[in-house]
Amino acid sequence: NAPVAASASAATARQARRTGGTAGPGDGSAVPGVRDAPSAAGIGTTASARAASGAALLARVERLAAAGRRPTRAARPGQDAGRFEPRLGDAALAERLGGQVCAPGVLGFTHEEPLDRCRGLASLASLPEGDLQWLGLAPPDLAANDLCFIDTETTGLAGGCGTLPFLVGTGRLHGRVRRSRQWLLTGFTGERAMLQALREQVAGTSAWASYNGKSFDLPLLETRLALARLAPFPAGRAHADLLHAVRVAFGQGWPDCRLGTAETRLLGMQREADLPGHAVPATWSAFVRDGAIEALPAVLLHNRLDLLSLAALLPALAAIFEAKRPPHDTLSAAAHGAAERAAIARAQVRRGRTASALRQFEGSYPSRDPRARLLHADLLRREGRAAEACVIWEDLAAGGVV
Repeated sequence: NAPVAASASAATARQARRTGGTAGPGDGSAVPGVRDAPSAAGIGTTASARAASGAALLARVERLAAAGRRPTRAARPGQDAGRFEPRLGDAALAERLGGQVCAPGVLGFTHEEPLDRCRGLASLASLPEGDLQWLGLAPPDLAANDLCFIDTETTGLAGGCGTLPFLVGTGRLHGRVRRSRQWLLTGFTGERAMLQALREQVAGTSAWASYNGKSFDLPLLETRLALARLAPFPAGRAHADLLHAVRVAFGQGWPDCRLGTAETRLLGMQREADLPGHAVPATWSAFVRDGAIEALPAVLLHNRLDLLSLAALLPALAAIFEAKRPPHDTLSAAAHGAAERAAIARAQVRRGRTASALRQFEGSYPSRDPRARLLHADLLRREGRAAEACVIWEDLAAGGVV
């Protein structure tokens, strides 16, 4: 019966497919577990195709290596095609940016500024002679000449081993000149050399000065030193983190304590045509990925201005914490109210600087905060001015505060 035979043959083929076998020759039977062997011609064709593909890829890699650059992607819609240019070597890039090649993958830059120049309304002239004890640092004889100002530009703000500092800037005083030194990575291979250069630069100093460096910059650099199998920075170095001082004085009254806000309110200045800090990581990534170099000078300038503001904020904050009138009295009065003076006085008391704390309340309008007035009275008592302290206590008692 033909229909029955055809149905049996179809069932046999289905069973062969399920068991991984193939139909036997002629009678439609299945041999479980046996597949058709590929032909010798098929094997030869596949091997030849793979060899040809590998040879073509190797030839392309050799051409790119001879050209001295990596392949660049085509400009996406809306992007400037001119920024996707052949990648410059370190020597050509250093000449273009005004630096020098320190090691493969890292460029160095040096700048000097005289201390008689101003940063906004603040002068750097008093920086070398300034007293740093208002910061509560040890040793007691620490001077500005012992400081290494430091600021980093990184691939992100997360910290940890996944964040890379691609630009490190330092500043030091040399007589009446402030000298800044910067290291820029042109590739990931230069990080170890950059870290070694940084260690050599800070060898002659005994303390750091930064803005949020205690919480971010220095822990990140210590992590990178460990990953590069380099010795850490000397232990026990003092650290003048000016962000902490700004928060103590103005954390309750300002909308934020960013460096740009401190520049505006304490130095009376705003940067013009400066690359925003949030755009710096993307600028370096575009350089590494596509060879785009036109914005690199703005990255270097942004970092250098951060270092210069650090140096200018040091004497400006010292004048406020020591209750000495800075040159710009109008700006100081606007940014330094009764609440700020009370906060600074408490910080100075914790550091054992009673006389400095008492000066915060002198020559100004009396604070309406009962806690600040009690502190003022207690400071007067410590200085042996009991009669003046009693006046404050009696006034507070009349108001039902004490």
